[in-house]
Amino acid sequence: MKKLFILTLFLLLSINVYSAKLETLTDNFNDNSIDTVKWDAVTFTSGSVVEASGKLTLSTGTDAMTMGVLSANDLYDITESFISFKVIDVDTQEGSRSILGVTDSLESATYLSMFIFMSGDFFAVPPSGNPVGGAITYDSDIHKYFRIRESSGVTYFDYSTDGIDWTTMGSEADGVGNPSNLYVPFYIIRLSDGPALSVTIDDINVLPEGSVSVDGQAIINIL
Repeated sequence: MKKLFILTLFLLLSINVYSAKLETLTDNFNDNSIDTVKWDAVTFTSGSVVEASGKLTLSTGTDAMTMGVLSANDLYDITESFISFKVIDVDTQEGSRSILGVTDSLESATYLSMFIFMSGDFFAVPPSGNPVGGAITYDSDIHKYFRIRESSGVTYFDYSTDGIDWTTMGSEADGVGNPSNLYVPFYIIRLSDGPALSVTIDDINVLPEGSVSVDGQAIINIL
């Protein structure tokens, strides 16, 4: 009986628990209420996280180190998958950081893939932490959709105006991190005292018909 118990325990511990593919995390924010099954909204001091008018706005206060954070409750797998989101508007002036992407740790990441908006530009930051594709001046009329995707051990960073035709900003091999169990944080932080800052996003993994997924198949989103 004892041997049977030990064998059963070994089998249970040996079972792999797989995270859902990252593309299955979807939200169009149309119900104007944060879905607490999917998301955890966190604020620091006078920051805020508000879902209203079919979109989500993260804001800081006027003091340094105030933040608005939205983070997925579950871990997700980006291998042969992707995350996309629409940026409606973002403050990029000096003293602000808006960070949107995925990481395998909220403290000491070994896999990190994010878009960072700061000082009027945006950057694609791959697993090594060294930006790829240089700095691009942010233009809200052009840079509307952003996508991070993984394929065959390489992470790619794309942006688009219409969510259908994409420009690849850069890419990098995944490295030593774990892209199969990732946190999904979106946040804005004020680094020094000044005016309140905000970033407004929409359509997480909700793309127009005709957009192309990682495997080359047309995407039709049904929420």
